[in-house]
Amino acid sequence: MKAAIEVLIRRMARLFGMRLIVALRPPVAARLLKAARAFLGVEPDRRPPSNVSISTCGWFRQSAAGSGARCCELTSAVTHQRRLPWTCDAALHWKFGARVSHTTPPIFLADLPNARVVGKAGFVVAPDETVLADVSLEWYIPPERHSLLFRPCLPTPQILAGTSVALAVASGDAYYHWFVDVLPRLAVLEKAGIHPSQVDHFIINGGNLPFQQESLDKLGIASNRRVPTSRPFHAKCERLLVPSRAGISGNPPSWVVEFLRERFRTAMSDGRQGLRLYISRGRAKYRHLTNEAEVRALLEGLGFQTVHLETLSFHEQVRLFSSAEAVVAPHGGGLTNIVFCPPGAKVIERAPRPFKDSQASEADITADLGVVRALLRQAGIQ
Repeated sequence: MKAAIEVLIRRMARLFGMRLIVALRPPVAARLLKAARAFLGVEPDRRPPSNVSISTCGWFRQSAAGSGARCCELTSAVTHQRRLPWTCDAALHWKFGARVSHTTPPIFLADLPNARVVGKAGFVVAPDETVLADVSLEWYIPPERHSLLFRPCLPTPQILAGTSVALAVASGDAYYHWFVDVLPRLAVLEKAGIHPSQVDHFIINGGNLPFQQESLDKLGIASNRRVPTSRPFHAKCERLLVPSRAGISGNPPSWVVEFLRERFRTAMSDGRQGLRLYISRGRAKYRHLTNEAEVRALLEGLGFQTVHLETLSFHEQVRLFSSAEAVVAPHGGGLTNIVFCPPGAKVIERAPRPFKDSQASEADITADLGVVRALLRQAGIQ
């Protein structure tokens, strides 16, 4: 009977949980959940965390005494300056202006005994049952309302002996986030003097997509050391290494680009240069270019070749972009590959309108040919 009630509660939490979190004050929700857990008789290993800390290093300084945990800051905060892009719009999108100058938080590595990793996004729970929010990002959810705090119970954990490293992040199975948010955490690990060969388990998002398999193979992480997360994922780790995130998602520091170019340099150009690429979303599920035939005719007249990235391996994509002098594309994850372009390459991106602040619209796009010509002229492409 209790098992059936638990299933019902978990399904209701999945369907209505975030609405309840928004509707109820945290102390009220906490009391209700405590009562539900008591009724269900939830085992200690399945109890959700009860606290949250916005900073892993802050948690270490305040709460980790005697736990055996360590947290090493590897760099100080760094302020970055960027150049504004050129646009044909009447006004530049406000986010570009807001991020011309921004500060990346310090890079660190935490070493936690008996810590847990929960869920598809790889939320990290410290030994004292505290969610470490800066390495447990939830999109658009403030730390004090982290969903882990409001779950009635967790799945029975799998036990990971030896040394594990937490690499999974929110949306980490998407192409962009995999390469810009997940893999650079390996560089943080190495900055701390730990080689991947010293790690028994790599906790990652999924891992079954071709680009994930190719990149992990290239980095020397064998399949038997990959631990994929899923929605009900819950692991208790004998020793958990937690690299900080590389920076602000969507605005990575330059060392992330350098890391990717260095690690995948053997897949880069075989000597060809000067390619002009148009990246089509014709086979994507959404955000299509409605007048793509007209745009392709214009671009192909200037020597552009049309590419469907979903038909290419990761290594083929790297080689293609590393030979490009110009890239034109609708907004999408495929533009992640511009990190492999030669210095000075021109990139023209057509974003949907309106471009939402929270996420890119999935609506189709119509390109004004006059605007495309103006952008090409501004970029010196004739």
